[in-house]
Amino acid sequence: MTSVRGYFHPKTATGASSLIPSPPWRYSGDLLTVEYRTDPARVRELLPEPLRLADEDPGAVALIWADWQSCAASGDELLDPVRAQYKEAFAVVRCQYQGRTFSRCVYIWVDKDFAIARGLHQGYPKKLGSIHQTRPHPYGPAPASRPAPASAPPSPPPTGGSPRPSSPCASPPRAAVSSTATPWPTTAGCPLWRRARASPSTS
Repeated sequence: MTSVRGYFHPKTATGASSLIPSPPWRYSGDLLTVEYRTDPARVRELLPEPLRLADEDPGAVALIWADWQSCAASGDELLDPVRAQYKEAFAVVRCQYQGRTFSRCVYIWVDKDFAIARGLHQGYPKKLGSIHQTRPHPYGPAPASRPAPASAPPSPPPTGGSPRPSSPCASPPRAAVSSTATPWPTTAGCPLWRRARASPSTS
């Protein structure tokens, strides 16, 4: 009988067909986070035993969009970017276990098969989805933000006509979650995204 190799399926004689390589896995990426508050009862519905609501800020939710590049220790995937790059959107809530506060990922969508396999292997509830994120860029005719000069004083968020980064995530057959935000320039010259609006629909 021929022995098969590979960290993950499909396993073959050479192991080259494995969907994901063996760990450690390394990640670099651009993230956009939208934080909001919801009814703590809605959070409680998503916590399995023995997890409990967090004592502090139990209704806090973070929606995170990420444009990732990942690889194993060898870095071989970086030579073939389709094996390294993927997009992800996930929802994180606060919870408590044995008197300590933790973050728990309750929903997560990705757009590549290897990211689903790796996530399920790690215990994340990943599903296939379509994720898109407006790219902040200070130059050209289609920027998502225009950083203020370092000497500019803080100003109120603009009321109209400003770029609004958008981050939709769709899980067939319907939209799952989306957000928009308007920039508030800071003295450091980097935009601070405030007045964010999230519209989750996880049915």
